[in-house]
Amino acid sequence: MENYRALLDDKIYWRALRNTFYYAAMALPLGLICALLAALLLNTNLRGQAVYRTIVFLPSIGCEVMD
Repeated sequence: MENYRALLDDKIYWRALRNTFYYAAMALPLGLICALLAALLLNTNLRGQAVYRTIVFLPSIGCEVMD
């Protein structure tokens, strides 16, 4: 139990915990927004839509070929 008491008094622990929550609070919503925008872009009728789809899906096709 002494280790847990020392952890609660450690300033570095609290800073790391705060940074982790800050990162999660910022990275998750931004990642979801970017993914939603990419999905909307791929689903709309735009000029050059085939080019957008090729650019997005090309990395996943390349990984399948390398396996």
